[in-house]
Order: sequence, then C-alpha cells, then structure tokens
Amino acid sequence: KLEQGAEMGRFNMGSTVILLFGQEQIEWGLACQPDATVRMGQQLGICRNE
Repeated sequence: KLEQGAEMGRFNMGSTVILLFGQEQIEWGLACQPDATVRMGQQLGICRNE
C-alpha cells in the first residue's frame, strides 16, 4: 500500500506507458503480450463497461 503522493517508480528516457485498470475491465487483444513492441495508435484491448 502506498501513501498518497508516494513515489511508485521513475522513468529515465524513452516512452514508457503504464495503464492501470480494475480486474476484468479489459479484454486484451491477441497482439498484446509481455515485452511486445507497441506502436502509436495500436489497439491493445477493449474496455468493458459493465
């Protein structure tokens, strides 16, 4: 558990993106695998609005 305002991580150089979703909220696409290259505009999955 983190306190409000606590540092979670640090990024130096590059274009790293982190997406946070609740459990079972995303239906991930087949191309979305660990360590895969992601290109701008590429669909990663579909958000479930349940």
